[in-house]
Amino acid sequence: MPRQPDSPFGLPRRETLFEQAARHFTHLIETNVWKVGEMIPNEVELARSLGVAQGTVRRALKLLTDQGVLIRRQGRGTFVAEFKYNTNLVYERYIRLEPDDAGQKLPTHTELALFERVRPTPAAAEALEIDGDEEILHVSRVHYAGDAVVSFDESWLNDPKFAALTPENVARHEESTWYGFLQAACGVTVTGSREQIKAEVLDPALCRRHDLPVPTAVLIGRRVACSYGGKPVEYRIQRSLTRTYHLRVDGAAKS
Repeated sequence: MPRQPDSPFGLPRRETLFEQAARHFTHLIETNVWKVGEMIPNEVELARSLGVAQGTVRRALKLLTDQGVLIRRQGRGTFVAEFKYNTNLVYERYIRLEPDDAGQKLPTHTELALFERVRPTPAAAEALEIDGDEEILHVSRVHYAGDAVVSFDESWLNDPKFAALTPENVARHEESTWYGFLQAACGVTVTGSREQIKAEVLDPALCRRHDLPVPTAVLIGRRVACSYGGKPVEYRIQRSLTRTYHLRVDGAAKS
């Protein structure tokens, strides 16, 4: 059995049987045996194929469903999550910016500001766990609601599959979410993230370029998005204007 990170008491932790099953199912998705959008075999078939109890399979599938890797559809079965047709899943997990007024416009369009291959910043290299000397893709975009700027974001992307990205498809993709686009265009599925948010002042150069007052306060989110197996694939900085928008915070404090 593979060893997992040590427990708080310093004891080695080993994978449970259902965690091993979940890892096996994840491998089937990564290797395209289970394709995005397709229905997977039922619990009975999976339990028989692995030689484990049906309850073990059920727990493994629940783990992957909770992570957003799989989607259960009542009366139909379990499917590999396809973000293009399940935008609510992406919004709930990764899109925090919301208007203060429910009748106010959400961001309506996006402009590509920068598309280049460069050496990552030290923060990006550390977040992506890569050598800072190798060039990776750096994309910067501006989001608008009508004519008003809502947010700026930039992403450092590190996966060979991102070679499918071009200035043209980034600027004109039909998917309504960024992670839906990355999945559809590159086959990279984001399965989780960690993020820090701080209040800062927007760069005066950006303020002047977009006719914003100097200074302009923003909330800056720094996110590491991971794919299967916890592999970091994106380091993202999003600068959100909060004059008429806020960042949603989900969940309750844990005791």
